[in-house]
Amino acid sequence: SSPISDNRSFGLARDIDISLSSVQGQLRKFEEAGLVVSKKIGTTRIYFFNKKSPLVKPLMELVNVIHASMSFADKQQLFGVRAKRRLKSIKSSLSC
Repeated sequence: SSPISDNRSFGLARDIDISLSSVQGQLRKFEEAGLVVSKKIGTTRIYFFNKKSPLVKPLMELVNVIHASMSFADKQQLFGVRAKRRLKSIKSSLSC
């Protein structure tokens, strides 16, 4: 199973700059449709693509085509902030 974003709905909401309730509602709809499955660990719900769904493979192929067609600048604009956050988080955990 491939985790979605950083697995948490608040991370996804932060990354795409929409409300947490909107993300949670959409993830619930995706789960009801069978596109994702979730697992609750403590107070955190983690989402994964449902590899048993016949829709997931074509969806991921479409995402890969779109990502491959994007310019480097567009990728940096959309995904650069997230990469910087992760790098900063990794560096701080290594210095402990």
